[in-house]
Amino acid sequence: MPTSVLVVCTGNICRSPAADRLLAARLDDSVSVSSAGTRALVGDPMTDSMARRVAAEGVDPHTFRSRQLTTPIVAAADVVITMTAEHRQAVLRLHPAALRSTFTFLELARLAGGHEAPAGAASDAERLRDLLAHATGLRARFANTAHENDLADPYGRGEGAYDVAFAQITAGVDALCSVVTEEASRQG
Repeated sequence: MPTSVLVVCTGNICRSPAADRLLAARLDDSVSVSSAGTRALVGDPMTDSMARRVAAEGVDPHTFRSRQLTTPIVAAADVVITMTAEHRQAVLRLHPAALRSTFTFLELARLAGGHEAPAGAASDAERLRDLLAHATGLRARFANTAHENDLADPYGRGEGAYDVAFAQITAGVDALCSVVTEEASRQG
């Protein structure tokens, strides 16, 4: 069974579906990626502004539909990546056992920096598990930087806000995939 990654934001129509689709496009089939929202606009597609940006990366945003975050969804995830510390708190209220496997997106991307996947890891899932062990060990060093871990919601804030959010999302996806993907392991 694939390692499951859950990405969480508020409405599940901007940030989390963009990260969901971009990660899924770059990870092998040993990892499954999905998303949900703490106050999801259930059944809605990705916003047009975010969908255009995702499509420009060569990833299809059109089959996406938002869903509400629930305890069973969190409990089924091996890794939960949230867009803000507030989303992380919502996840942990639903399922406290997810504490060690729940990170904000920017926190996990920062903690991935400089980490090298173990030689001989056979799949993106193995490299992801190694990254999580590494990130969990370093998390305490950055405890006072929680404000730097939030990725602002662009919804209703204009194209410039979407540009900023999407740049942060793509940079975060790049940071994670530089450690987790098979291509990265061949380069190392």
